[in-house]
Amino acid sequence: MPTLNDLARSHTSLGDADIEWLHSLVSDWQLLADLSFADLILWAPASDGTGWLAIAQLRPTTGPTSLQDDVVGTFAGPEDQRLLDVARDERRIWRESDPDWTNGVPVRAEGIPVTRAGRVIAVIERCTNLNSARTPSRLELTYVQGADDLARMVAEGKFPFPGVGTCYLREPERPVGVPPAGPGRRPGRVGTRRGHGRAVRLR
Repeated sequence: MPTLNDLARSHTSLGDADIEWLHSLVSDWQLLADLSFADLILWAPASDGTGWLAIAQLRPTTGPTSLQDDVVGTFAGPEDQRLLDVARDERRIWRESDPDWTNGVPVRAEGIPVTRAGRVIAVIERCTNLNSARTPSRLELTYVQGADDLARMVAEGKFPFPGVGTCYLREPERPVGVPPAGPGRRPGRVGTRRGHGRAVRLR
């Protein structure tokens, strides 16, 4: 199954420093997913101009997933591509105005540009399942505010921290579409993106 390295080197124009930046990002982005109560997908522009390719994905441990299938190794469909294009071109966090009800579950999508050295090298799609929406507690509001602050740091190129090594021991690289099992998580499978019914399987 493809890893972030495999996909980035084979299908994007990202350089070594860009790929290392993305490795640092995905090593620490569980915090963003959990504070956001949302799934995260990391998209990178394909080198042949065919669109955006999913190179990593993460589910939250704090809430329900909005994506039943794994999307790593698939291209974004038209709706997702518009979101990703706007986040990249305008270099700002951009949210779809209306939830997506494709699978009968309302999903709010946001695009978070990943900035390094003044360039947007990728975009995180943050997908929130609104099916369990209720009046949030004060603690939950604090979590969401912290997530928004962290997302802004990613968009401004301030996270992961420039010039500072990651504060963890990196495990041997595993397929990015298969997160380790844990509380609130299930092992993933690399496959087509059925969640929105708009992706094209990478061949």
